[in-house]
Amino acid sequence: MKNIYIYGLIDPTLNTIKYIGATNDMNVRYPTHLNPSPQDKTKRANWLRGLLSQDLKPYLTLLETVPLENATKAEEKWIEYYKNNDLYNSFPCVPYVTKRGKTEQISIRIEHPSIDKLRTIAEMTGLKYQTIIKKWIKEKIDEHF
Repeated sequence: MKNIYIYGLIDPTLNTIKYIGATNDMNVRYPTHLNPSPQDKTKRANWLRGLLSQDLKPYLTLLETVPLENATKAEEKWIEYYKNNDLYNSFPCVPYVTKRGKTEQISIRIEHPSIDKLRTIAEMTGLKYQTIIKKWIKEKIDEHF
């Protein structure tokens, strides 16, 4: 059974948790937070860039270790617990997955107004709009099986 680690990033200037995450390897995940993409305009990325510009790094704290199948619920539980901390998480919580199945590239046509709305949702959640489309398609397919 694979374990998932629910962790928090602590703002060193406030000494409060500002982000909740889930990973199967904290030693790999933590450094990725220290290098936010310039294209990432989420509150989390802006907060991290602000800390890094002051030569500061968030502290990492382990909140809970859970089996893979409980990861999303555990992450949501901790986000709810720390909601008064003004967290920099994207909402809603994205289901945790460790391995993706084999994929195939396809091409679809989507009307421009819909793509504009998807890009707005992507900006609000910190996800790529293509990721949102894949997630929604998978959810709809799973409803039928």
